[in-house]
Amino acid sequence: MFIIGHNNEVTITISKESETSVIPKINGPIQLTWEAVYTRNPDHTQIQDMMGVNVVSPTWFSLTENDGTISNLASLEYSKWAQSKGYQVWGLFSNSFNPGLTHEALKDFETRQKIIVQLLHFSQMYQLQGINFDIENVYPADGPLVTQLMREAAPYLHEAGLVVSMDITFHAGENNNWSSFYERDKLASIVDYLIIMAYDEHPGSSPVAGSVSSLPWVESNLQTLLREVPKEKLILGVPLYTRLWKEQIKEDGSTVVSSQSMSMEKVKEWLAEKGIQPMYDEASGQNYAEHYEQEENATYKVWIEDELSLTKRANLAAHYQLAGVASWSRSFGDQTAWTAMKIDPEKAVTQK
Repeated sequence: MFIIGHNNEVTITISKESETSVIPKINGPIQLTWEAVYTRNPDHTQIQDMMGVNVVSPTWFSLTENDGTISNLASLEYSKWAQSKGYQVWGLFSNSFNPGLTHEALKDFETRQKIIVQLLHFSQMYQLQGINFDIENVYPADGPLVTQLMREAAPYLHEAGLVVSMDITFHAGENNNWSSFYERDKLASIVDYLIIMAYDEHPGSSPVAGSVSSLPWVESNLQTLLREVPKEKLILGVPLYTRLWKEQIKEDGSTVVSSQSMSMEKVKEWLAEKGIQPMYDEASGQNYAEHYEQEENATYKVWIEDELSLTKRANLAAHYQLAGVASWSRSFGDQTAWTAMKIDPEKAVTQK
């Protein structure tokens, strides 16, 4: 039993067979997939078995108020289903990607404690094995506040027998809300795992068409990150989505670039519909396809996530002896994804 004091004193009782809670272990490399939950949980009876996956992380909890109040979309039914399939459940908590809200909620000890209390309550209510912190879009100056939240939360979560993981990005220049605030070396010393979101090399708003996550880009940034984060604490984030880019030439000769996100299945359908056979693209390390639509005076381009690219990503994780892989998100993947991402140390190769 332990007590955290804030405006209303809350007592949380942790059931333990011994004096110290045992944090659940995973045999072998972690293969996590995020479950994107925006309004309602998926019908788990429609989810096919995911061979190799051992952790699911549903996006259930979000910061909603300056006073630290968290919204809750969790489902005990989903949690029980996942565990019946052999998956651990690491509930995801996000800051709603709101920098002003994050500043207000994290600047005071009392509101940080309120956040921790709620996460502890939820972990009991939904029988979780871990909490995944997805804190993004934060003012660079507030980085120490994020670190302090993790510093305060981790001991309580560990005492409750929970795995503590946190999502981070690669370095992306100074004064960048999506990158600069992470104190990666300090965070690595606090949490069990850091998950590097190794995608959006070319975000949807990019003025130039390109891969979501080319293999050379991932490996180069990974090498830099490993100077700060121990390999055994790092999980490689992998995209299961890609972007179909459209480069349309207007009457005035200008080119307008736009994109739409696509699942692995949707890309296969698009390729079949257009009768396109992808070609290997050496620069990205991925299969690539393009198609010209005369009526639109537009060229469509796609750098494909498939068995080839996902196997390469798993091999990259194996080559650098990382703790595992994590994929965004479950609904974007098809059945080939899960076996392709299964890390086999014997198949680790230096990426070309």
